[in-house]
Amino acid sequence: MVNKIIKKIISITLAFATVISATGMTTLFTPFGIGPLTVEAAFNKQINYQGKLMDSSGDPVADGVYHMMFRLYTSPTGATTSNIWEENRSAVAGNRVTVTNGLFSLMLGSTTALTGVDFNQTLYLGVEVGGSGGSPSWDGEMSPRKILGSVPAAFVADTLDGLDSTEFVRTNATSTIATSSSDTVLTIDQTGSGDVLDLRVGGNNLFKVSNNGNVGVGTTTPFARLSVAGSGYFDANVTATNITATGTLTVGSLNGLLSGTNGVVGAVATSSLGLPLFSDLANYLSLANWYSTTTDGLDEGVTNLYYTDGRVQTYLDTLSKGYFFSTT
Repeated sequence: MVNKIIKKIISITLAFATVISATGMTTLFTPFGIGPLTVEAAFNKQINYQGKLMDSSGDPVADGVYHMMFRLYTSPTGATTSNIWEENRSAVAGNRVTVTNGLFSLMLGSTTALTGVDFNQTLYLGVEVGGSGGSPSWDGEMSPRKILGSVPAAFVADTLDGLDSTEFVRTNATSTIATSSSDTVLTIDQTGSGDVLDLRVGGNNLFKVSNNGNVGVGTTTPFARLSVAGSGYFDANVTATNITATGTLTVGSLNGLLSGTNGVVGAVATSSLGLPLFSDLANYLSLANWYSTTTDGLDEGVTNLYYTDGRVQTYLDTLSKGYFFSTT
């Protein structure tokens, strides 16, 4: 069997190259012959891997289609089951590796995607050959495993500190910040003289936090801790040491007196105080009504201090025993 010829002395010829591009910038190739990478919106997340298989005599193995297995690890040693990624180039005939004059070239990741691999760490590639027969005959993974160079880590170019681009807030598209944490979701620390926050719609100011801590709603120049340009509405209690209204202050559907209890101001119905309604107060204060009120129908008594002129005169006549008193 061909695989028996392929011993641990099989060497992998790895190509190292540095190419100067037309723009004068350096483009690196990985030890596996990865093509030049350019910064684009999306790139082919596969690694071009090239190698050479030789027998124990140092000669290239026979041409043919070989069973091969590729694995990525975070450790240079350990069981093959500890891999973080595995690509089987044996199970499907069309995925097996063609070897010509001992040379082969393939794209790692074309059968099993590499998108789930964290390249922001040191990784090692393990290769195992299973011969070119109808069924694989594995003779164990070659040793040592090959450490990935720095350029395969260019997969991180699609991320920032290992975070995918979809995890960042964009300035030119809608974004949502959603997290579950005991820490503050968003902290803005202004160390300069500029304002802290300015939210606008179509250029019109909605919300402003100035550098002195004043907050403005509908205004770019908040003059107090809270400045509201326009009408404001509170559907619950408002606690304040002092309230100054430069215009009209409306407190709910107030139609009575203001009463303060434990610092909370509310409306009190005048009916609960035993006072006349405001609509009747004018009649009590009208001099015309006082003048038009007569006391002819009132009876004298201890609890009634109203006396008519005629009855007073009669009473005085009785007391005077003939003396005349005038009430005019």
